[in-house]
Formats: sequence, C-alpha cells, structure tokens
Amino acid sequence: MATDGGNAIPLPDVMKTYTRPNIVNFIHSNTSKNSCGGFHRASQDAFRNMCRGGRIFAPTKIWRHCHRKMNVNQKQYAVVSAIATLAVPSLMMARGHKIEPVLELPLVIGDSTESVDKTSTTIDILKQVGGLS
Repeated sequence: MATDGGNAIPLPDVMKTYTRPNIVNFIHSNTSKNSCGGFHRASQDAFRNMCRGGRIFAPTKIWRHCHRKMNVNQKQYAVVSAIATLAVPSLMMARGHKIEPVLELPLVIGDSTESVDKTSTTIDILKQVGGLS
C-alpha cells in the first residue's frame, strides 16, 4: 500500500512482480546493439566494389548484421521488472540513487499534478515532497 497525503492507495500488480535484473540487462544490451551505424565512407561516392572504400562484393557477412532479435515476452517482462525494481528501496540504493529524503517508495503524487504544464512547476513540486534535492 502506498499513501497519498494520508490516503491509502493499493499498489498496482506491476509493482508486485518478481524482479529479474538478468533479463533487464540482456534486453538492454541487445537493444543498444540495434543502433549500430554504417561503415567508413558509407555515404561517399565510391560505389563500385573495386574502389577503395566502395561497396562490399558479397555484403551478407555475419559481422555486418546489426539487428538482434529478441523475444517479445522477454522485452515486456524486462519493462515490468524494471518498474517493479522502483518499489524496492534497497535495490534503488544499490543502483546509486539517493532516496533518503523520500518518505516512502514508490513515491505517489496526487491527481492534481496532472494539470501542470511547466517543467519548473513540476521540479518545485518534486522538491517539496523530497523527490529532488
């Protein structure tokens, strides 16, 4: 149960799931590998395979494949597991977050903050409840 100004709010089921940091790490590392760039001189004028820096003759090399296929269920479970980690103070402190000013985790702020349009107002609200130092 989380509290919002004295009112008890039940935690969503996503916060109660089992955390799997190995799946989160696996998905994160493979997702970051999907953004590999081109090769040297990729956008220049040497198009023939005999020119220096030109295209490759048979480009289906295994070391050129940039995309890593991942299981959709693993990706979804990694997101859920990362969100569930936010509800455990010891795991957050192990990651280097400073959570001493926050009274209770997860930090729940009421519905009145949904109408805030400016970032500076949001920062002021977070400073008041101890979310930022």
